[in-house]
Amino acid sequence: RPMPGSLLRDPPRPDVNGDQMYVDIGVYGLPKCVHEGREEEYDMRKSMRAVEKEIQKVDGFSMLYADIYMNKKEFETMFDHVEYRKLRSKYGAAGSFKEVFDKMNSRF
Repeated sequence: RPMPGSLLRDPPRPDVNGDQMYVDIGVYGLPKCVHEGREEEYDMRKSMRAVEKEIQKVDGFSMLYADIYMNKKEFETMFDHVEYRKLRSKYGAAGSFKEVFDKMNSRF
C-alpha cells in the first residue's frame, strides 16, 4: 500500500479467477514530420489529450513523472488528493512548493 499522503495508486488486483492485466505504455520521441521541419502537421496537445481521455475511460492513470495535458479537475479525479493535501498543510508545503499537477502540466 502507498505511503499516507502519496498520490500513488494501489496496483491492480486480480479478479475472482486470479486474472488481471496491467499495461504501462510510454510515448517517446516526435513524428517524422516534426523532424523534417513540418511541425504544423502535428498537434501534440491534441494527440496527448486523446490518449489521456482513453486512459480515463478504462480507469487508468498517468505516471507521475510524465508530462500531462489534462486539466486540474481531471488530474484530481485520477488521483485522490485528500491525504496529499493534509501532508502538504502539515509540513508547510502549501504556498511554498508546487503541487504535483503544477510540476507535470504542460501549458504550452
